[in-house]
Amino acid sequence: MNLNALFKSLIWDELVKKAIAKILLAVPFLAWGPLGWLTKWAVTKIADKLYEALKDVVDFKVIALKNKTLRKEFDRASIKLYAIGKDKGINSHDFKKARQKHKEALAALVHFSI
Repeated sequence: MNLNALFKSLIWDELVKKAIAKILLAVPFLAWGPLGWLTKWAVTKIADKLYEALKDVVDFKVIALKNKTLRKEFDRASIKLYAIGKDKGINSHDFKKARQKHKEALAALVHFSI
């Protein structure tokens, strides 16, 4: 079970049940006969749509944050590579290590973007 499903089953669905109970207590007419079932169905359906929309917003925020982090790592590796190349030369052992870190940072950024 992934984190989204766990959150939905443990927290979101319970909040929806509490909201339905409060609605039915506030307006007892909505709990009468088939109208109670219809009210529960409608509120649950609306809550599920809202959850899906919120989940997409959160997912996009996470993607943007992760992309920003990977971009900063790549930029840091690029600056370090340039500085080592300028100071110690492109044939030095430190430059080769920095170039490998630069490649890894670029690969992480490109892999995530795909």
